[in-house]
Amino acid sequence: MNPLFESTAPPQSKEQDEADYRCFSRAKADNMPLFTLIAQDPTAAPLVALWGDAQRYIRQQLAQGRALQDVLADIERRLSVVFADVENDPEIPEKIAEAYRIAAAMGAWPKKKVAD
Repeated sequence: MNPLFESTAPPQSKEQDEADYRCFSRAKADNMPLFTLIAQDPTAAPLVALWGDAQRYIRQQLAQGRALQDVLADIERRLSVVFADVENDPEIPEKIAEAYRIAAAMGAWPKKKVAD
């Protein structure tokens, strides 16, 4: 786990709030799929830290000359192992089903780029 995940983050600044709003506005204007995690979700912190680790891994691999498509395939393979023991539940709660639909839409989104 990333040591930054263990630190105590200061409250978000007004500038960051405004940047978040601009980001959401641009995504909505492009009809880009969005998924929001908030701090009360017990999985939010480790998932956001995992996203950060994935971004670092992508940057490292691209710097070594690997293609983004290959690096993303590596990440998908690695993550598929994490919850390989989760059983298929025929009655998935709607919020979780929605997350899967959003993930599928994000996967199909044609304009991929590495985080700034």
